[in-house]
Amino acid sequence: MEDDYSYIGKSIYFKTNKLFDVPYPISKILVKNNIIIVLKEMDELLPENETDSQNVYSYNLEGDLLWRITKLNLSEQNTAVYTGIYWENGQLALYNFCGVEVIVDYRTGEAISTELIK
Repeated sequence: MEDDYSYIGKSIYFKTNKLFDVPYPISKILVKNNIIIVLKEMDELLPENETDSQNVYSYNLEGDLLWRITKLNLSEQNTAVYTGIYWENGQLALYNFCGVEVIVDYRTGEAISTELIK
């Protein structure tokens, strides 16, 4: 059950048991079918090879990285940081700083659709 999962700082927990750490502070997590979706906190400086628009990750329960969100193929929205993750009609939805909602296959990280909802 999703309510059994939590996070503190860079650590993800199931009930009171620590599952694993990620290399960055966490803003929010979602869980479905043993897949943990992580929204990275964007208050820290990024390494040169990272972009703000790739701040959503997916892990299995052992802490193995399954996928990292790819850049959108939209001009000005390409570098917009994701500020929210949520379930929309059973599908993973990401919301970015430019007001774009991206529906994503939570198993693969592939974008299914995008919509400007600002």
